[in-house]
Amino acid sequence: MREPLTTKLQNLPTSPGVYLYKDVQGRIIYVGKAKNLRNRVRTYFQSTLDPDSKTAALVERIADLDLIVTHNEVEALILEANLVRENKPRYNIHLKDDKHFPYIRVSVNEPFPRVTVVRRLAKDGARYFGPYTGIGGVHKTVQFLTRLFRIRTCDYVLPAPPGKQYKVCLDFHIGRCGGPCEGLQSEESYRQNVNALLMALAGRTKELIRVLGERMQKASDELRFEEARQLRDQIEALRAVSQKQSVDIGEFTDNDIIGLAREGTEAITVVMQFREGALIGRQEFALDTDKGDTDDAVVQTFLTQYYNHQPNLPEEIIVPTELPDLKLLEKWLKEAASTPVRLVAPKIGDGLRLVQLANKNARLVLDERLIHKKAMADRTSKMVLSLKDELGLARSPRTMVCFDISNTGETDSVGSAVYFDNGVPKKGEYRHFKIKGVAGQDDFKMMREVVGRYFYRRQEEKRPMPDLVVV
Repeated sequence: MREPLTTKLQNLPTSPGVYLYKDVQGRIIYVGKAKNLRNRVRTYFQSTLDPDSKTAALVERIADLDLIVTHNEVEALILEANLVRENKPRYNIHLKDDKHFPYIRVSVNEPFPRVTVVRRLAKDGARYFGPYTGIGGVHKTVQFLTRLFRIRTCDYVLPAPPGKQYKVCLDFHIGRCGGPCEGLQSEESYRQNVNALLMALAGRTKELIRVLGERMQKASDELRFEEARQLRDQIEALRAVSQKQSVDIGEFTDNDIIGLAREGTEAITVVMQFREGALIGRQEFALDTDKGDTDDAVVQTFLTQYYNHQPNLPEEIIVPTELPDLKLLEKWLKEAASTPVRLVAPKIGDGLRLVQLANKNARLVLDERLIHKKAMADRTSKMVLSLKDELGLARSPRTMVCFDISNTGETDSVGSAVYFDNGVPKKGEYRHFKIKGVAGQDDFKMMREVVGRYFYRRQEEKRPMPDLVVV
């Protein structure tokens, strides 16, 4: 064990916080949280560890340790989720393809709010809904609701600045906007439409239909028949959508049902969102896991990563397995939602039936993913075999690394390495090199430096060598 690491282990604090394990290159390979950092970190270095376990493999690669002390365990939980999302450490469970998922943003802080699709949450006074996994479905939802409630799609600053005048666009002439840009719709009337859209996005369809019905009756009594007709059309559209979504879930109201399916290192979690007794959405997420990870660890990690970026929390979250930190998670969710959020792992009854339904959905998604991967593997295997024949190799080059050099002038020179595993790009193995030891433009010497550095590091890390090198 390295001396700096030994010194740090001897001086660990007893505070709550987060610990970051690093390898010899200084890369973060694991992030964990602890109520007591001293007690938790030292458990990794006990002699009783199973030598074949994932933890033992992790410990072998630990060269350094960083600590971040927090005020309490809830802060540590949030920080851990953020650091895992940002760094994607090798030995943590984390969401695959963890790009920034889309959200629907409603700029309620503006006099005449707009609805947009964004990739990042911001503390800007707007209302956010999501995250969603299907961008196509998000755009269809936004299009349907903005047309239904006549929300503007323009980028105008409203009300118009002094001396500035706008003209209504085509949306006004075809009945998709009330024309607030020309003062043809009041801020109060427009705000009613926005509030209706917010209720629809939140899944409060039954309450919304009741409110719209009251407004329709009032408009009719006051002989505002055109407005009453528009409200009637909105009610009918919402009823049609809610009938398609309707699923009998007994006494449950606002719930998220979490489903899990696993096979080998593949894992899929599904979130089925029920609001007012209706299924309003299903999101699925793939996770990077290890065969040794338990189901409760996978579910708990998913919850911290998903709900850490979820602006609208339900009253209850139903999970498929008991969680070791259930009370801590409930405390964190309560702080995030400013209202209690229950976490339940049902054993019998309707709750169990819903979890089984979510698990079936997760299994369906996982099976589709595995079938697709097998089809891709069959196709790429043929490509690899063809490459073996074309190059006259003794065996198929299942792993391959390719190098290239790029020059911009005489001073800005870089190298790159791309890696293929069974014909499939493996982006985690891609490397970028800044040329350090070659002056001027000499591609041969630069290539020698890049290839040498690549294999020297691979040998240092005791990683397998590729079957084929292309320069």
